[in-house]
Amino acid sequence: MCNALKYILILCFFVSVALADGVKNEPIQPLSMEPDLDPRLVTLGDRLFHDTRLSQDNSLSCASCHVLSTGGSDHRARSVGVGGAMGGIKAPTVYNSRYNFVQFWDGRAPSLEVQASGPVHNPIEMNSNWEEVISKLSNDPAVMEQFDTLFEDSLTGDNITIAIAAFERSLVTVNSRFDRWLQGGLRLMNFVLIVCLRAMDVSVATRA
Repeated sequence: MCNALKYILILCFFVSVALADGVKNEPIQPLSMEPDLDPRLVTLGDRLFHDTRLSQDNSLSCASCHVLSTGGSDHRARSVGVGGAMGGIKAPTVYNSRYNFVQFWDGRAPSLEVQASGPVHNPIEMNSNWEEVISKLSNDPAVMEQFDTLFEDSLTGDNITIAIAAFERSLVTVNSRFDRWLQGGLRLMNFVLIVCLRAMDVSVATRA
C-alpha cells in the first residue's frame, strides 16, 4: 500500500472516531426503553391501565382516553368521562410520557405516579377514590396475588399508581424512522472505522 493511501486511511480513521463521538454526544438521541423496569410490575400496571374498576361506574379505564392502538390518545377534541361528562381538554398521548419532565398539559404533576392518581379522583373523568377502587380490586384474587407478590403493603392507592406508572414508562416508541435515521449516522461511522482498520491490517499483512 502506497504511503499516500495509508495516510488517507489514517486520516479517515481519526475523522470517523471524532464524528462518531460527536453523534453520541448529540442532545437528540434515539429513544430507548427504561432499563430497570420490573416486568412483573409492568404486567400489573398494564392490567390496571385497562381496568374499568378504577372508575366509579366501571365504565372507563385509563385506556379509554389513552387508546394504545390509536397513538395513545382518543382523538377527541375533549375527552369524555363517566356518565358522559365532557372534559375541558384533549387527552395527551401516553406514549413516550416517561420523557416528559412534568405531566398533564399544564405540568401540574411532577411524575407519572402523581399523574396516574389525578383522573381517578377527577369528578368529570373517573369520579372515584382509592377507598372505592381498593374495595373492588380486593375482591379479585388474581389482582391481590400480584400486589402481595410485589409490595410489602399489598394493595394501596400509592401502589396502584406505581404499577400504572411502570407500565406507562414501558410505552416507548423505539426504532421509529427518525431513530433509525439517527442510528444510521452511528452505523455509517462504525462502517468507516471497520473499513479503515481492515485496510490497515491488510497493509501490515502485505508488508509482512
